[in-house]
Amino acid sequence: MIRVAARWCRGAIAIGALLVWTPGCGGSGGGGGGSGGGPPATPPPSGDALSVFVVTTDFDTGRYSVFPVGDPAAISRSLGEVHSDAVARTQGGLVYVVNRLGGDNIQAIDPAAGWSTRWQCSVGNGTNPHDIVVVAPNKAYVTLYEKTTLAIVDPSVGPSCNGFLRGTIDLGALADADGIPEMDQEAVVGNRLYVSLERLNRRNFFQPTDASVLAVIDTTSDTLVDADPTTSAVDGIRLAGTNPFAESHHLTVEPATGAILVGSVGSFGVIGDGGVERVNTHTNRSEGFLVTESDLGANITDFVLVDAHRAYALLLDLASINRLVRFDPTTRVLTDTLLTSSEFLVDIEREPTRGELYVTDRTLTRPGIRIFSTSDDHEITTAPIDTGLPPFDLVFVNEAAPSVPAPSAMPTPLPTLLPTPTVPPVSTTPIIGPTPQPGQSGCGNGIVESGEECDGSAGGCAPDEQCSISCTCVATAQQCTTATVTIDLDTPQPIAAATLILDYPVDAVNIPGSGDASTVTARISMLTSAQLFGNGAPNDEDNRVRFTLIAVDGIDTGPLLSVRFDCLGAPPAVRDFTCTLDDAVALDGVTSVRSATCTLHVRSE
Repeated sequence: MIRVAARWCRGAIAIGALLVWTPGCGGSGGGGGGSGGGPPATPPPSGDALSVFVVTTDFDTGRYSVFPVGDPAAISRSLGEVHSDAVARTQGGLVYVVNRLGGDNIQAIDPAAGWSTRWQCSVGNGTNPHDIVVVAPNKAYVTLYEKTTLAIVDPSVGPSCNGFLRGTIDLGALADADGIPEMDQEAVVGNRLYVSLERLNRRNFFQPTDASVLAVIDTTSDTLVDADPTTSAVDGIRLAGTNPFAESHHLTVEPATGAILVGSVGSFGVIGDGGVERVNTHTNRSEGFLVTESDLGANITDFVLVDAHRAYALLLDLASINRLVRFDPTTRVLTDTLLTSSEFLVDIEREPTRGELYVTDRTLTRPGIRIFSTSDDHEITTAPIDTGLPPFDLVFVNEAAPSVPAPSAMPTPLPTLLPTPTVPPVSTTPIIGPTPQPGQSGCGNGIVESGEECDGSAGGCAPDEQCSISCTCVATAQQCTTATVTIDLDTPQPIAAATLILDYPVDAVNIPGSGDASTVTARISMLTSAQLFGNGAPNDEDNRVRFTLIAVDGIDTGPLLSVRFDCLGAPPAVRDFTCTLDDAVALDGVTSVRSATCTLHVRSE
């Protein structure tokens, strides 16, 4: 079986030469004998109890289950819905679900209100949020994996979501050559926010570039801090490893010192280019690896440190075998293997009162939560705790937050802030560009310029065409109700994975809804005989539809899919639609199929 990269199902695009298939990705069954839907059979725990909140998913459907710590038999399954690609964070007694690519929103769940959704607010279609850190009742930071800007949001706005997006902070200066920094996890130390930037090469299948960094942000002024004032550039903290990656919630902070622990995998197809490193937030420098992939013999996909001689990690080797192990971070020696699986172990977390280790095990035949003792490493659970749909991510709700040293307690002065003009303060109101006028360049100035077919009049258009608001010529001879776009794949060999983007003219056609709403998926028909996970995971970004194509047995040349649009008037021209096929990978999970292309046809009725 080909194994397809975890981060395909995390809502980003494939990132490495090694592709890892996550069981159930795009599937329909929850497994484990539990119910994937319907009302919970057991009442949920009280809102003030120390509880385990579990994000569950088969990558078609997402839900959440809850049980009190110490009483897993009292689990309340499928309490509510989340996006099929989501992770959970918790602060201040609330659970914040980060609904990633295709959901593109933050969902606040209130344990005191029966674990119901208090509000759910968008951060923008196609932004792919990855983490949220709340620093005040009305202020939080959200990383946007597909953007250059970090979002500042107001979690106090309520269900209306009015004013939810307060502003942004531009991290583009810290991006690699493709212009996108791939911001992921966050942590706050004193009045500094640290954001991991993977800096992957999107033009080379999301392989690591020369370096990954931590961006440093002053939370009082929302400006970038230059981590190395001795250079003329705006610097983040350069990490020892590349591609920082872990499922644990937030970056790990040592409460006693304020140091940040960062796990890096480098390339998933290489063992020896990553590990767990320690970053000194007093000096804004990496102190190097505590443990490396070479020490443990595999990629480290998640970790928990208990003390100077006890730590746990999830490992993924080149044969796609997952292991839960204990290692000594002082001697850098692997001391025990607690669990081995040919399926996907996603997240490990340490329970704050008992010190037990919780593991989300997505074994296809029997998924669930496993609990291990950290005193003698034995498994406490006699069988995985059935969570309904397979578990993906978990957090402990109502645990006491650790205290982290404030800036005044830090022995070394913090770096000097960049001047305000270099990184302007965030605006709390949207900036709207001026309307083009004669004498200015751009569509709408009345002048036909490069890239335009017309501009304000039908001049330059055929007799049966008119000028659209996007300065293209559209047919006027007749009206239409629907326009169906059919896309064909042309590939010299079957492909296991690719990204397909269908751009469409918003002045001529539309699709009801956006993102992965049911009104969107109802308009898409699969024409290929290949079994596409999640039916291609369609995501309508309101001017394009993005598909993540993954098929274990491969997708071959021929009809691929069709999308049915509503017409807004005259039949759209074929030239107004474009399809783009990127990141196509062969069945070996490594070889790029660069000559694979897509073509489209349009039928209006």
